Amino acid sequence: MLINETKNDVEFQFRTAKHLLKKSKIWLGLVLPLILVACGVVVLILDREDLFFPVFTIVLGVALPLFTWLGLDALVKKNLKKQLAGKEVSVRYTFEPTQVRIEAMHSAGLVGESSYINYLAFTGVKEFSDLWLLQYNQTVSYSLRKDGMTEGTAEELTAFLKERFGGKYVVCK
Repeated sequence: MLINETKNDVEFQFRTAKHLLKKSKIWLGLVLPLILVACGVVVLILDREDLFFPVFTIVLGVALPLFTWLGLDALVKKNLKKQLAGKEVSVRYTFEPTQVRIEAMHSAGLVGESSYINYLAFTGVKEFSDLWLLQYNQTVSYSLRKDGMTEGTAEELTAFLKERFGGKYVVCK
């Protein structure tokens, strides 16, 4: 039996969010600003009388990457601290042959109800260097710390998940 206990604190949720926001940061920090600056320059060349829109677009194209690369992480972390204040939970994942049992344990020592999810209900698994992300649907996923194994090893769980999910198991960088 493989068991993982993951403490869902602010730092872990922030690490998870950084993994999930990686593609969005590329779009917000590189692609969209280039498009905005190009549009602003084209409009400026075509219509030199109205300067507000092209200048605004160019300034936005310059400011967006600055915010994305310098301010977005701080904003995400601040929001997580606000959302999770006093609500930190440890979650125990017990991997059984056909399903995973999920039990939430609150900081007060209270154990919530157990949920059982069949592996077929998951849409996939993403493996990162420090965690696994079990995707249940487009909006719900479960993040597990690799250093949270209490029975079995991270390597054993990786092999187990690869066996269960096959092509739906993706290793991310």
